[in-house]
Amino acid sequence: MSFDRRHVAKANGIWELPFGKGKRFGAGAPAWLGHVIGGWQTGSILTIQTGAPISFGAVRAFNTAGNNTPVPVGAFPSDFGEVRRTGTGVVYFTGLKQVLDPYVAQITAVNGIQQRSTMLAVTDAGGKVLLLNPQPGQLGMGPRLLTGPGLFQLDLNLLKRISFRERYEFTLRADAINFTNRANFSNPDTNIDSLNFGVISGTSADPRVVVVSARFSF
Repeated sequence: MSFDRRHVAKANGIWELPFGKGKRFGAGAPAWLGHVIGGWQTGSILTIQTGAPISFGAVRAFNTAGNNTPVPVGAFPSDFGEVRRTGTGVVYFTGLKQVLDPYVAQITAVNGIQQRSTMLAVTDAGGKVLLLNPQPGQLGMGPRLLTGPGLFQLDLNLLKRISFRERYEFTLRADAINFTNRANFSNPDTNIDSLNFGVISGTSADPRVVVVSARFSF
């Protein structure tokens, strides 16, 4: 399943700070000071999960299965892939290179058809071919072979309650979504014929957002 996650860990908690009237610290403070230091509460939600399954793409080989994944001709571990920042962007398949697909040499050169081919192959750092486009009628590799970038997100909130005349309460609250402002990257381009193969061009979560709100209850 495209939405599968192999490992997911979530934790959340709420902590009422021990300050002010009836608390461990400042219980005997003057009333005005008790209103200032008391009534504080903080909470958090932590999410850590592995990435989504991803598949390599290639040309459609006109077979009945409609398969459009490349053909593996070299060892390709299922745990391959790591987010890496470079001077030109963010990439996921470090060490892989693209070369002209050997099958292009078999295409007729009439009317420049051969020169128009955009089929590429993938090699390792040493030039050994790993992935090829399937030839007509040939089935490619299975889908969802690899796992994309994971996710780490910490959300925090802080609120202050002020009660007066027993029936009235004023609440001031601040929420920080993705408090650490971590860049959680989306899946890379996995089409072996794309000039952006292996490049990550987006994120799977928003950057840090802080929202401040107030509420009066009566």
